[in-house]
Amino acid sequence: MGVIIPFHYYRRRKVFITGCTIIFLFVIIFCNDKAFTYTKEYLESLKKRQSRASLGIKNSTGSGPVPVVILTYMRSGSSFCGDVLQASDDVFYLFEPLRNVQFHFRNSSAFDYLDDKKRSYTNFLDFAAIFLNDIFRCNFENLPLIFFSDWFLNKGHKSKEFVACMNKRTATNTSEIAAIRQCTPVMKRSCLTSKHIIIKTIRIPLTTLVPLAELFPKLRIVHLLRDPRATLYSQSFFGMVNKDTSQEYATMFCRRVYDDLTTAKHTSSLQSSRYFSVSYEHLAKYSLETTKILYNFLEINFNAKVISRLENLTKAENTCDEPELCTKSSNSSAEADKWRLSIPYSFVHAVDNVCHMLYSIVGLQSIPDEHHLRNLSFSIKRKNIHDLGDFRYI
Repeated sequence: MGVIIPFHYYRRRKVFITGCTIIFLFVIIFCNDKAFTYTKEYLESLKKRQSRASLGIKNSTGSGPVPVVILTYMRSGSSFCGDVLQASDDVFYLFEPLRNVQFHFRNSSAFDYLDDKKRSYTNFLDFAAIFLNDIFRCNFENLPLIFFSDWFLNKGHKSKEFVACMNKRTATNTSEIAAIRQCTPVMKRSCLTSKHIIIKTIRIPLTTLVPLAELFPKLRIVHLLRDPRATLYSQSFFGMVNKDTSQEYATMFCRRVYDDLTTAKHTSSLQSSRYFSVSYEHLAKYSLETTKILYNFLEINFNAKVISRLENLTKAENTCDEPELCTKSSNSSAEADKWRLSIPYSFVHAVDNVCHMLYSIVGLQSIPDEHHLRNLSFSIKRKNIHDLGDFRYI
């Protein structure tokens, strides 16, 4: 004889399973630091947490160099873009200043400083806002010691003067911390006498810059974008994407880019005079014209010396230490689209399946088959759709 289970048991069980599913999804969305789907309440709380009062940051007086952030993503052509912008003598440029401190933060939340004190932070994005606030003011003496050991300081035409000073001091048996104290004024002076301080970063979302945009009335943001298929394919060579998780990773990546674009659109302090998005492809294919537009946006003098340096930059065999992201003057258009000749179509198809919402607002389209992928005369651009609403708030 079979066991008779009352109907209300199934109903309770269904309610229980449904409730657990909702709780699970809530935890995944709101507690996973790799999830980029936010609610309005989350974004508002983030802005509040990173406000002037909570971070202890004062308004900029307006003196000093104009702060500029190249906000972008790993393998999106930012080395080339940074070199284009530091072609001007008026620019003090820092390449990924948050890199060393982020790596350190993953292992320890405590940082050593030049004043021999140790400070701890509970949230990397809060720390990043405080860190950038000091950089924008050229207050390098307030930065943690780990910043000064980053070899990326060699990538800035002016910041590498600090490295040269350090090498000279330490060669005479000066202790590292004493050398930092002696050489930091060199970097500070170079920064303060520049008209613009430009930093490039792949390590923060645009929301981190929102309170800083309110603090620094002159702050400008250059949002550098690249076709996500090219970016993700390039990242795969660095172990960021693998065959088993490519679609999931592509989903998170495109949500992150979409989130930054939507934040820019819905943030009143980031109007057209302060925020400018540009594609790497456009910069690589039309270097002179696009650079002129960028310099005009940033109010940097676009003179004969800049043009000469730009020509030398784009004519070099390699314009940076990331060959896949560099351009050659002989055929810069083909160089920008080079990824289409080697990327597996299965990879393209996986990205296309999850990034169509992003494609709509950045003016890209899916590629129907391998024949169209390899045919470089087939344009993957399309007209932007400017207002799709904001799917993050659904």
